[in-house]
Amino acid sequence: MTKQLFTNSLWNKIVQNALKNPDKLVLKDTKGSSRSYDDFVKNVNGFSGVLEKHGVVKGDRVLFLERPSLRAVEIFFAIYRRGAVAVIVDPAMGRENFRSRVDFSGCKYVVLDPVLSILNRIPGAVFLLRKYRPTVPDLNISLPEVIALPKTPSQLSNSFTEIALGDNEDALIIFTSGTTSVPKGVVHSFGSLSKTLELIQEKIGAGDGDVFLSSQLHFSIIALITGASAIIDTDTKFSARNFTNSVEKYRPTHTFLLPSEGQQIVDLYKQTQQKLPDTLKCVMFGSAPVLAGFLTRFSTITSPKTTVLSIYGSTEILPISIATSEKKLAYTGEGDYLGKMLPNISVKIIDDEFLVQGPNLCGRYLHEESRLKHFASGDLGYVTPEGELVLTGRKKDMIIKDHHNVYPTLFEATISKIDGVKNCALIGVYNEEKQDEDIHLCIEKEDVGMSDQVFIAYLGKELKSGEYSIDSYALPDKIHVMSLPLSGRSCKVDKQTLRIMFTEKV
Repeated sequence: MTKQLFTNSLWNKIVQNALKNPDKLVLKDTKGSSRSYDDFVKNVNGFSGVLEKHGVVKGDRVLFLERPSLRAVEIFFAIYRRGAVAVIVDPAMGRENFRSRVDFSGCKYVVLDPVLSILNRIPGAVFLLRKYRPTVPDLNISLPEVIALPKTPSQLSNSFTEIALGDNEDALIIFTSGTTSVPKGVVHSFGSLSKTLELIQEKIGAGDGDVFLSSQLHFSIIALITGASAIIDTDTKFSARNFTNSVEKYRPTHTFLLPSEGQQIVDLYKQTQQKLPDTLKCVMFGSAPVLAGFLTRFSTITSPKTTVLSIYGSTEILPISIATSEKKLAYTGEGDYLGKMLPNISVKIIDDEFLVQGPNLCGRYLHEESRLKHFASGDLGYVTPEGELVLTGRKKDMIIKDHHNVYPTLFEATISKIDGVKNCALIGVYNEEKQDEDIHLCIEKEDVGMSDQVFIAYLGKELKSGEYSIDSYALPDKIHVMSLPLSGRSCKVDKQTLRIMFTEKV
């Protein structure tokens, strides 16, 4: 029987590379598995056949709950080969947030990692596991129909017809981080996804002979469409030691990290007096603020041959700008330097807020028919005459103290440069007695040989009159030395948790 499979602009590029170089090992993982282009294409088609038997048809939404692996990349593309839409929900969410997003997405099916599929059938197993691994999704909800895919699929007969999907067709639904009561689903088309990958590729210049190391799905896709290779980190929880071992073993040329992961590597290498090898041509940071103080520390463990890039963007449009470490550290003005806008990206400033347009902008928000003309970022700042972006704050982080508007991002970038500050967060907590907001500065400090009390006194002096002093109206009323809570896929500092914590103490 003739089957129908769907093609798109991403898949077509992969097939072209497979035809040119079918035996090239394009994907490996840190567990030792590997795939050639030919193996990859056959497995994708095989998984698509399994999805078809379960009834998946064009336009169906499929919740994607697979841990990083070669198999996960194949299943992701198998969803597209059925003409379906992949839906990604952060597995680290609490039950209510997870449930609301699954329900809101309107998923008809879910592809579930084999281990999770087994655990899901054991009462209480997932609940116990989440105590130790919060990245395991809380499956104690009513899930769509679960498709249990085999470890490896049987090969699909070549007797099938192909139907092309246009660049405006829905491809991916992904939810923004945050705790808003109404989930915000971002709908990307094949066109916006292709342009996203193209802009990153143009900036980093990777191609044949280069090797990516990352757990991020999109870097595997960049490898597949450019002819580079990808090493997929299968660890569900980042380990600096495992990462550095992989760097030594696989000698990647490119990697992507969260700033919090980069700091763990700095801490490890500080103990061992080592540096990252100069075979690592490019390290990319993103998904959370990349502050100058952190980049200064990271530069101590990298070779001069390594380019360090900070990617600025959002779930709706990524990337918007990319800054080199040299440019970011050389910036001496107020705020956080974000780099020059990428080709065909435009930013308008209205009431100090970035309104962004570009070919990589998502099509719309879920359950909204109108297409997005621009993205209101919530980020405040300005554009230099050279087309460079500088961030001075965020709308939702604004603290109102006396008659001043205090934008934490503006000052966090400066505070991070003070010796001994590993990470920091400024929050506002309303003080009923003062009828005003207190400013709390939460600091995660390095081992500088000072007690917390002595460090707080030192920090207070530095903030008032040191090299990296800040405006007097932004000086903190209280300073806390603590381990900062992180949240979401990007491991940003969870300011809402901090606000709750110190509101309860007031």
